[in-house]
Amino acid sequence: MSRGEDESEQGRPQAGAAGRRLAFGYVAAGILAAVIVVRLVVALAGGADGGSDGAAAAGRNVDTRFGGEVPPGIRVDDRVGTPPPAVGISDLDAAAEAAGCELRLGLEDEGSAHLDPDEDELPDYGTNPPASGDHYPVPLADGAFLDYPSPGSYVHSLEHGRVIIMYDPAVSEADQLALKGVFDADRPGVDLLPNPGMPYEVAAVAWTRLLGCDAYAGAATLDAVRDFRDAYRGRGPEAVPSRSDIACRTGSPGPGRCFRSCKDPFTHPMSSRRILLASVLALAGALVWAVAPALSTLPYRPAAADFSQPVPPVKRLSTATPATLERAAGRGGYGAEGPVLYRSAPVAAPHRFYLVGIAGRMHAFELRVRESGGEWSRWVETDNGDPVYTGGSDEVQVRSRGRPIRGRLHYVNVSGDATFAGGLVNDLRGAVNSAVVTLAGAAVPAASAGTREPDWITRREWGAKQDPGGCEPRQRPQMGRVKAGVIHHTVSVNGYDEAEAPGIVLGICRFHRNGNGWNDIGYNALVDRFGNVYQGRAGGMARPVVGAQAEGINSQTTGVAAIGDFTGARPSRKLRRGLIRYLAWKLELAGVPAHGSTHLLSDGGPSQRTPKGERMKVKTIFYHGVTNYTACAGAALNRLVPRIRREVARKIDGNLRRRHSRDRRSRHRRAHGGIRAS
Repeated sequence: MSRGEDESEQGRPQAGAAGRRLAFGYVAAGILAAVIVVRLVVALAGGADGGSDGAAAAGRNVDTRFGGEVPPGIRVDDRVGTPPPAVGISDLDAAAEAAGCELRLGLEDEGSAHLDPDEDELPDYGTNPPASGDHYPVPLADGAFLDYPSPGSYVHSLEHGRVIIMYDPAVSEADQLALKGVFDADRPGVDLLPNPGMPYEVAAVAWTRLLGCDAYAGAATLDAVRDFRDAYRGRGPEAVPSRSDIACRTGSPGPGRCFRSCKDPFTHPMSSRRILLASVLALAGALVWAVAPALSTLPYRPAAADFSQPVPPVKRLSTATPATLERAAGRGGYGAEGPVLYRSAPVAAPHRFYLVGIAGRMHAFELRVRESGGEWSRWVETDNGDPVYTGGSDEVQVRSRGRPIRGRLHYVNVSGDATFAGGLVNDLRGAVNSAVVTLAGAAVPAASAGTREPDWITRREWGAKQDPGGCEPRQRPQMGRVKAGVIHHTVSVNGYDEAEAPGIVLGICRFHRNGNGWNDIGYNALVDRFGNVYQGRAGGMARPVVGAQAEGINSQTTGVAAIGDFTGARPSRKLRRGLIRYLAWKLELAGVPAHGSTHLLSDGGPSQRTPKGERMKVKTIFYHGVTNYTACAGAALNRLVPRIRREVARKIDGNLRRRHSRDRRSRHRRAHGGIRAS
């Protein structure tokens, strides 16, 4: 996190537009219900196929609506498959045994980090075909293909809950069409493709699960493949919805839980009375679905959503001067000084977004955004794998003063309005939630967190645990030792309101986890401009959880981020008090004095100033740029760190004096009581 220009109103929606959208929200349930009823009546009356809305690019044999893509050079399989027979054996274990297939469940999870397709080699996967592991940022689209794509793309699909059916291209055409018939009968969440290098004739794979058949055995093999598909489709660590029941005529909802077969339950003409009854039920169901998530006395949090697209070709504007190159070499290539060397054209995002960055990129680059063709924001610089919170935007432009711009733009929408219909639904839910809280007499401020010390907002309260759209860690957290506290800033707009702040934290978490491929949010804690402290990485605020916030010293420090951009803007007094409150509590808990120094052992890394294996002497509270090549936590906040350090020491000393005073009074009472008792 580095240079940025304060722009308190950057990318923020106009109050009038927000008010109109909130008013529209009150009729969202009716609109949704009407759409569902119309689709239901059409389905009942005409029996037309309910899924051909243009999402399937080639005869409905491929579906790219859920973030996947068809890699260059990979052909779609448009052959018409042979309709499969009815399932003979519905028990997976029995079907696998009957077909002579090997069933391997509970395989080792080999990781899920995102690789750079231009720079990183694929890992040596532990199984063939692979059932988990590091992969490319963009998954393979749902579909049937005639060519074998890179495992780097389809392993990502496994992480999203897909089941991939594979066959040796040497098997007969008839056997291939039989497998294609299985795919045709139930496409959602499934891929079908040839694999010339695997040791099986037929295989099906899900995340950490594998069915391998040495030979195709007709109906028995089809039973095993279908049973495996039905058992493990939608059970990846990051289940992403597919075109399943959600596209059926029933209109059944449930993102992330819609992996059942899309069969037509209406097999005969229905009377007008039954159509009317079904329509009423659909209307009632739509209303319940629309408002159910808001029927709580806790603040309603919209589900977050991620999407991405490649960085477009960039234009080279200038050549770095020798002086600029020399300064960059002294910072390990990090930082951004000198003239702008590269700049992209304006990029229209796939959907409305609130956070954006280049996935997995640690070096500095700059972003600016705008909404609906309006004025551009100022340029804001970020680095170390952090996104920029922009407020609602739909266009972005990127530039660099150092390295060429490559990779994928990763976006996060935290307000549920990635689409217009989604915005209406979430406005309705917000209004209903406000009414429920008021009627229950339990109005809870958006940043309330109980009576803990310090008073923090838990992961559940800022949305990490909601399903879907939350941000649970990929793996169990690691523990280290806290020897110092590191202060950061998040390079976000500074004019956010208190209700927005939890969404900013959720968006940062999803970018760190889904864009960068990290285990969880990088920071151990965050503080907003109202002084609210947020629990960061999972594992317990009181425990020495290892974060991803200061490369080379993560296992020896705790990292707290100020939400905002403090390159030029001075942090609010409440924000500073929040930093002081967290650091005093955390360092006192670890037995670390705030006014002293400590030695840290460097674990190295490109952004770390100290080589691996060498020790560095630092204050026990310092800003990120002291140990790493970055201007974080912003010049205005960096200047305040000595004062923060003194205030933390004063608070710890005050706590100790109060504790000693209480102990003396307690000892005195015990002694006095003992004298009176004698």
